[in-house]
Amino acid sequence: MSLPPAAPDRGRVILVLLCMVAGGCGGDRDPPPPGGSDPLSEGMAYLAEGNAKAAVRLFDEALRGAPASAPVLRQRAKAHMSLGDARSAAADLARAIEIEPGDAEARYQLGSLHARESQVEPAIRELSAAIERDPEMVKAYVDRSALHFRAGRVAEAIADCDAAIALDPYNAVTFVNRGVFQSRLGHRDRAIADWTSAIRIQPKFHGGYFSRGVDRGAHGELREAIADFDAVLAIRPDHAAARRNRASAYLELGEHARALEDLDALIRGSPGDPSLYRERAACRRIAGRPGEAEEDERKAAELERGRKGR
Repeated sequence: MSLPPAAPDRGRVILVLLCMVAGGCGGDRDPPPPGGSDPLSEGMAYLAEGNAKAAVRLFDEALRGAPASAPVLRQRAKAHMSLGDARSAAADLARAIEIEPGDAEARYQLGSLHARESQVEPAIRELSAAIERDPEMVKAYVDRSALHFRAGRVAEAIADCDAAIALDPYNAVTFVNRGVFQSRLGHRDRAIADWTSAIRIQPKFHGGYFSRGVDRGAHGELREAIADFDAVLAIRPDHAAARRNRASAYLELGEHARALEDLDALIRGSPGDPSLYRERAACRRIAGRPGEAEEDERKAAELERGRKGR
């Protein structure tokens, strides 16, 4: 579970199922099985391809032959979750745990399910049970760290990241998360070190650059922040938050033309967002273009009225 970087208070630093058929397609008939020679393996193949409904039917068949199979129950729970059926998924996982109390994977899945349902404490409880049964389950530490952070237990979140990094020192996402947690505690040097480590481990992962850029912008290191946002946008040109932060940094530096370029691009991508027109209006007014600023303010007001009327 990857945690989005927390923006500081300063400024606005902010399946399709492809059905290819050679002949006719009758009703809900499924395509030929994508692989496997038994209901479990065929169901897993369907699930991997995004056809959760077909997967459930195959897992049902597998369970008729082996009703006490925890692995099949775990797989069916995944399919139920893909279909948004949390109740059926939870029932399958509870049954899997009843059959195999030491099943760490079922505990992990149940914790993930609770997290998806925003049930933070039950999620932490199940992930802790998974870790107790498998102390080397890196993903359980990572997910639990995010939940501890949501619950305000930042020290525990950092301890989980420490454990995950000790087991897997090459996971850039964990370093980014730990940096966010360190920043929340005011440990800026540790946070910067973690984000820089993430960049060194995975130079094409944008998270380290973005988090570091937000922090640098908040501390007035505007040129350094812009360089980090440049790196994010080189990797992900559609990263709106990086572009918005870069526009803010340019504006603070008085580079209005560059700020407007970023705001123009943002509005092209989200023409229905009134806040972007408000920001561009402010930038245009500072740049000495009051007429264009008024146009943006009128557009923002029009969009806001439209939202209220829905």
